[in-house]
Amino acid sequence: MRALWARRAGRESLEPAERSLLDILEEHDEFRAIWDGQEPGEDENPFLHVSMHELLEKQIASDDPPGTRAALDRLVAKGETRHDAIHTILRVLIHELYQMTQGQRSFDHEGYKNKLEKLGRG
Repeated sequence: MRALWARRAGRESLEPAERSLLDILEEHDEFRAIWDGQEPGEDENPFLHVSMHELLEKQIASDDPPGTRAALDRLVAKGETRHDAIHTILRVLIHELYQMTQGQRSFDHEGYKNKLEKLGRG
C-alpha cells in the first residue's frame, strides 16, 4: 500500500485495481502519515482497515453476495455518506467473521445476506 501511495502522482499509468485501491487510501486522511511511512500505533491496523474496504468494494462491484449493492444504495438514500455506508456494511461483515472464528464454523452466507437485507430499512 505504501508503494502504491508513493506512485500516486502517476495515477493514469496505474492498473484499474491499483486506482481503486488508491481511491480507498485517499479516502482515509487519518492514515496519510502512515501511508507516508510512519508506523501505525499499537491499537490500529490501517492496512487491515483498507483491505476490508477493498474486499467490500469488490463485493459491491460484483453484487456478490446478492444484495450488497442494494444495501449500500439504501444506506446512501437514507443519508449516509458512501464512506459511512461502507463502514456500516463492514460492521456486519466483521461481526460475521468474528462469529465464524469464535464458533469455529463456516461463513454463514445466508445469515450475512439476511443482515444486509435489513440495512437501511429501519
